Amino acid sequence: MTDPAPTDDDLSWFRRELAGDGSGRVLTTVARGIGLLGSTALAVLVFGVLAAVLAVAAFMDRTPLLVVALAACIPAVVAPAVAWRSLGRLRDSVSHPAEVRRQARDLLSGMSDTSDLRELAGRLRRRRGGPRRPGGRIRRAVGTGRLISAVIGRAGPDEDRHPLLVPFTPEHTARLWFSLTWSAWGLLLAFLVATVAVLALAASAV
Repeated sequence: MTDPAPTDDDLSWFRRELAGDGSGRVLTTVARGIGLLGSTALAVLVFGVLAAVLAVAAFMDRTPLLVVALAACIPAVVAPAVAWRSLGRLRDSVSHPAEVRRQARDLLSGMSDTSDLRELAGRLRRRRGGPRRPGGRIRRAVGTGRLISAVIGRAGPDEDRHPLLVPFTPEHTARLWFSLTWSAWGLLLAFLVATVAVLALAASAV
């Protein structure tokens, strides 16, 4: 089910939030999204390490198979580690909510009402009606993050005037989205390795 079309009320609500007259939901939502993505990255990394351990236990006497299994686990270890590091600057930025709000207000004050801005306002205002499943929450967090990046990138933050917003620009978040994509593929590969390793261990125990 898609979100309702953004309205002028959504945009007005968004501007009130940046002005500090709202409930503070915007930065809270952004911070939670960053936290969710960070937790997901760590979970994938832990699972990747677990799959590698299972592969060693199952295939230690079959070197070629072990090499293939460990190579398949690499994306599930490296990609989420890169994602976690990329999220670090974003976490640092949202840890200063008052200054982030001031810089965002200054940056967006002269920006026209683009479709990206309206869609972002609608998403943030109605976030509680979103998907409840973990996978849906992660997809929504990624989608909202991309919108935030697009809006800030279009506005063009200045390194000196908007230092806390620069990490959100597409140039700085490209590595994050790339690493999250590889984390998803890495999770799938690690799951396959773990499944085969568990079956191999079970077969050898019979």
